Amino acid sequence: MIPDPPGPLEHFRSTGIRDRRSPSAFLYQKLDDCQHFDEIPGEFSVLDVQECVILVWDHENKTEVFDSRPAVLNSNDVNEDKRPDTCLVTDSGRVSCPSQLHGSI
Repeated sequence: MIPDPPGPLEHFRSTGIRDRRSPSAFLYQKLDDCQHFDEIPGEFSVLDVQECVILVWDHENKTEVFDSRPAVLNSNDVNEDKRPDTCLVTDSGRVSCPSQLHGSI
């Protein structure tokens, strides 16, 4: 993998929430839905983030499912330079596709 340059980091897979002139309300709602993953509303716990938020966009080639928790949404942007050697287009998750997404949120 290529080392990170100074400044903001581009993730291997991206959410797309802020890729337009203004945030996408629809995509943000899928992230916000994850605060209920641990059944404690009103806050994001470590469990909410690790088991829901980081998994929503950790896909490239899946059938999208909007009404599940976590939702299954394909990444809007894949940085091939950061693709782990163990990660195929059909793979997702920390074991096969470790990425900055798993440790940055």
